Amino acid sequence: MSLVEVSDLSISFGDVRAVEELSFSLEAGGALGVVGESGSGKSASAYALLGLHRGTGAGVGGSIRVAGVDVTAADDAELRALRGAKAAMVFQDPLSSLDPYYAVGDQIAQVYRVHNRVSRRAARARAVEVLDRVGIPDAARRSRSRPHEFSGGMRQRALIAMALACEPQLLIADEPTTALDVTVQAQILDLLHQLRHETGMGLLLVTHDVGVAAESVDEVLVMQSGRVVERGPVGEVLVAPREPYTRALLAAVPRVAEPRVRDRPEAAEEGPAPVDGEVLVEAVDVRQVFGRGTSALAAVDGVSLTVRRGETLGVVGESGSGKTTLGRMLVGLLEPTSGLLTRRARVQMVFQDPVSSLNPRRSIGESVADPLRAAGERDEALIRARVRDLLERVGLDPALYDRYPHEFSG
Repeated sequence: MSLVEVSDLSISFGDVRAVEELSFSLEAGGALGVVGESGSGKSASAYALLGLHRGTGAGVGGSIRVAGVDVTAADDAELRALRGAKAAMVFQDPLSSLDPYYAVGDQIAQVYRVHNRVSRRAARARAVEVLDRVGIPDAARRSRSRPHEFSGGMRQRALIAMALACEPQLLIADEPTTALDVTVQAQILDLLHQLRHETGMGLLLVTHDVGVAAESVDEVLVMQSGRVVERGPVGEVLVAPREPYTRALLAAVPRVAEPRVRDRPEAAEEGPAPVDGEVLVEAVDVRQVFGRGTSALAAVDGVSLTVRRGETLGVVGESGSGKTTLGRMLVGLLEPTSGLLTRRARVQMVFQDPVSSLNPRRSIGESVADPLRAAGERDEALIRARVRDLLERVGLDPALYDRYPHEFSG
């Protein structure tokens, strides 16, 4: 019997058909990548493997068996026994997946005690063991840290440690490297590969990144609009794809050698190129220090930059290098400890994590409308029209104005 057997799976949210007629299997020790663009049904399918749609109002049909458990027919107690012990999931956003009030080690220990009758001391020892296993330095000490004291890469490792605590047969990783820089992304993928070979667990990797799938799995399943369009060995599908959609996904991978859009002849149709070179933001030797005395940390130290109208400047570096701190200074969320910072234009920031940046109690449309109201606009008809235009401009259906953040894919 296969570790995972899915047959004719369908998932609907109201009148939205997120997944239709999905069938696949995964053998013990195997690695399957589920690939597709945002909204293709990848994550919805992964959640169904653990019965996470139960009680949400979603309609789930078809057959799902995971580690011998009939997920669609299992009662709540059987699902609790499945989750964590036989199959575990690493979610896309580690910060919102970890409780901010509790030490990371305590959270891992709690998961372990749910499935094993052990003492608190034994559970804590197990937490330190798995944190060390996933490469957290000085694991015993860092296990007492809270999530905000970990970098993004360390939080993702902590989630993987939590998933491994009970030695599951199946690990489901939902976009585990999306928010990580390339250096840490490579480390996490290497870790998943190493753990699979050490433990013999099966891996289901959900990703929109074709490159991530190419390095990490044996087979790949490509989804579009809730349906499978192609499946096969990763080398065959990604080297010689049969379907136009798969070829389009591969063609969308950025390549440094390609000219920028505004360098192409047709770019003239998209608007005039900048002409005045006006300086919008300028930083001169800015520095940001957190803490005092011997515990002081210079997160940004002596950085200077200039951004002109129409210019795109990339700030690149690995996790913890000071990129986000610099960005927060540039938009005025942090005042530099020293140095000179000048803003000659309105500045806005798009944060790393959309889940924690959007108010879960307000619709998407109302969240987009808030800045317009804050700027003094009072005409509600004009506000709604402007918001609908903005939604359409970023590739969202304006009809989704009244939907809430949890109803959107990442």
